[in-house]
Amino acid sequence: MIEKFADALHSEGWQLWLCVSPGQELDYIDFDELSDHVDRFVALLFDETSDVDPPGPLASRMWFEGWLHVLLEDSDPRQWIIALGSYGYDWTIGGKKAELISFPEAMSRASNAEIASAEVSAPGYNPYFYYEDNDQRARSLVSRRCHFSERLARSAEAKAGGFALYRLGTEDTAIGTR
Repeated sequence: MIEKFADALHSEGWQLWLCVSPGQELDYIDFDELSDHVDRFVALLFDETSDVDPPGPLASRMWFEGWLHVLLEDSDPRQWIIALGSYGYDWTIGGKKAELISFPEAMSRASNAEIASAEVSAPGYNPYFYYEDNDQRARSLVSRRCHFSERLARSAEAKAGGFALYRLGTEDTAIGTR
């Protein structure tokens, strides 16, 4: 099936890219066989904790590095595009679902709550802060430039074939600057 699909795309000069979401069972996927037909694999290395989970890291260092290793270890790393998340989540304590927020929104909420800086601690190493708004406590996690740059550097060390940014417009505006 995938071979016919890839052949049809390739005959038109198009490429076949396959997105891979860590966290799902990947043992049933034969990446060696697929690599003959798939032009690029896109590793979606974000959302370790989703908007319906209890507050947690967007992509903890251990989770990110573990999946980077698992996905790239037995394949041509140049065939892999590493997609990094650039957004944040804001959980109301006791709520059922987090709100996806941009970095500027998170910084605005921190500023309004007079939060001087975000905390970063093991094992997740994702920036977060707590604040109160309208008598509700909330916790925000965001992807900051330093966090993003570290993940980008790890991907480059692994010799990944490229990078993608998930949720363009939500990123720390300092991403891309030195």
